[in-house]
Amino acid sequence: MKELNLVLTGGPYAGKTTALENIKKYLKERNIPCVTVPETATELIDNGIIPTKDNIVKFQLLVMKRQIVKERDAMEYIVNNYKNAKLGVIIYDRGIFDNMAYLNTREDFEELLHQNHLSEIEALDRYDMILDLQSLATCKPEEYGSNKNNDARKEDVEQAKELDKKTSNAWVNHHNLKIISSRLSLEEETKIILGYVDDLIEEVNRTYIDRFLIDDKNSNIKKYLEKDYILITERYLDINYHNYIFKISKRFKGGKDYILEVYKEYNGKKVTAINERISEYKVTSFLSRFNTLSVINKREINFVENSLLYKLNIYDDKILLEVHKNNPKEEVLIPQNLTIQEKLSDDSYNIEKDDQKKIRKLLNN
Repeated sequence: MKELNLVLTGGPYAGKTTALENIKKYLKERNIPCVTVPETATELIDNGIIPTKDNIVKFQLLVMKRQIVKERDAMEYIVNNYKNAKLGVIIYDRGIFDNMAYLNTREDFEELLHQNHLSEIEALDRYDMILDLQSLATCKPEEYGSNKNNDARKEDVEQAKELDKKTSNAWVNHHNLKIISSRLSLEEETKIILGYVDDLIEEVNRTYIDRFLIDDKNSNIKKYLEKDYILITERYLDINYHNYIFKISKRFKGGKDYILEVYKEYNGKKVTAINERISEYKVTSFLSRFNTLSVINKREINFVENSLLYKLNIYDDKILLEVHKNNPKEEVLIPQNLTIQEKLSDDSYNIEKDDQKKIRKLLNN
């Protein structure tokens, strides 16, 4: 069985409960086994274990330890009880990185990871997709708190906005993060969420991306260099198959997995057949069979603004900005500190089923 790990996160009043029920119903209709893991912090608070300013680090350590145990139990259950199923889905109401949003410093969070024997990338790579639902406090502040359903959360609008921002930026380095605005109607939001769940099941990565070349001489890049970043090495393989590009990315923050992306570009679009984590063993196998065309290093800086995910890719000779959207018509706002030199092609991630099967066969031979 293949297990898929999906995290639902977001600030207060983001609609996680409704989204969870819709996903469970969708998976049931497709006869896909599903296990849910409830939010740990709420369980503790409801049982009288209350976080305070003085004990917040110890409280979040307790949350993280219990999360890890619950995640392990959910994994063992779905593997042992659905042995004949091809795949199963585990849905987490918040994950390990949500703890960062409630701590005062990144160093506190890194210490919690250290105490649980995890690196940042290892902790991120426990999950296959993150659905970050933006809070009403951020998107529709006039409606915030009108449908209270969690007595353990008591943030006012400004506190909720700040927590929403911290939650999103806690997850920005995940390789498959989706930001979903609550400005959408419930019908539109549900359609997007279930579309992403379907993509996860079908091993597709459909995200609409606008790309821009940055004018670094007239941009305040220094502001972004102060943010957390990931060093990435991109290795392009010499494989001749229908003009597809084969790229392996390694993220240097203690992770053991790599990202394999197979795609091609035509008519100003980028069509992706494969975008997934692979092990170091697989990388070694590929490198023994295929030559390397080139190796490129970059610094990737991820951040969330305007309910959009931005990726600033800094190479030796250029700086590129990616803006990830939920649909091609979604408005893109360029951060004030950045000046655009040129808009590049829009990247629409779609799938070509026959090509995907043939590429997997090629790589696995």
